[in-house]
Amino acid sequence: MWFRGHSKIIPGELTPRIFRDDICQSEEVEFVFTEEFRRRAPTILTGVLKRDDYLSWLVLMQHHGCPTRLLDWTKNFLIALYFVVSDKPDCDGELWAMDPSELNEIHKSQDLKGVATIDNCFVKYLVTQPMYRSNDEHQDKLKKRYRITDPLKYPVAFQAPLTFGRMNSQCSMFTIHPKPQKDYTIPEKMNGEDLVRYIIRSENKKSIRKDLYFLGIGRQALFQDLDSLSQDLLYEVNHVRGF
Repeated sequence: MWFRGHSKIIPGELTPRIFRDDICQSEEVEFVFTEEFRRRAPTILTGVLKRDDYLSWLVLMQHHGCPTRLLDWTKNFLIALYFVVSDKPDCDGELWAMDPSELNEIHKSQDLKGVATIDNCFVKYLVTQPMYRSNDEHQDKLKKRYRITDPLKYPVAFQAPLTFGRMNSQCSMFTIHPKPQKDYTIPEKMNGEDLVRYIIRSENKKSIRKDLYFLGIGRQALFQDLDSLSQDLLYEVNHVRGF
């Protein structure tokens, strides 16, 4: 099973941020995010990715808060639980558990069995699609290149190379999503054994977070930067040491 945690209950679908209501749903907005991120990031990055390393760009965008068609999942239940309890202490949270192989079975394709890799034709197509304008002739070429005959309706669960340190520390897995279509979301096409949602009540968040701290699950372990170290120290002084 893969797991995903939300610090508050989000009504409706498991939807990537690029397709949510708080993002402009222009046909061009996804292309603008990906193009401008790839254009401007080299002024900040110390090691620049190759421009055609489309997957790494999407993962980098996702990990730094830029809207993409990816959803983050983890193989570690405790890591997902941390994301539920570490924020919004007055709100109930939710934790999702999903069987990724069963998600891919929905496609009923011989090209998609089990958890996909980055060499899978479906993954390659969905990773490359945002890099071109929606009315660009390249969109038709992509379908032919990756043998996509019908519009993809469902997300694809796949594992990616652990390119960045935080992917390893967070046991990262991903689903990548086509542009949403009615009745083709994850919850509506999987049964209760393959996709389960647990509600974490707000009154339990404080004690769960402290338990996770003693199990070594804190922000520094997951994000590995100095900002996270500082936040963990603040939490330790205020809630653990009892000063």
